[in-house]
Amino acid sequence: MAAMIVFDFDKTILNCDSDNWVADGLGFTKSFEELTSTMPWNLAMDIVMGKMHSQGITMKKLQIA
Repeated sequence: MAAMIVFDFDKTILNCDSDNWVADGLGFTKSFEELTSTMPWNLAMDIVMGKMHSQGITMKKLQIA
């Protein structure tokens, strides 16, 4: 079965910024903060998700985070 993960960066569904929450929970806080200070949010998120994938973060780990 296919899974879909939804990020809520503007707090319309969740009472937190899920982009930051997932990055923090999976140990990517520093990378995410460095990227978001130098580029648009969506591009930074794309790069961080690519880093997560390259380091073996699976869909299951994202769901748990």
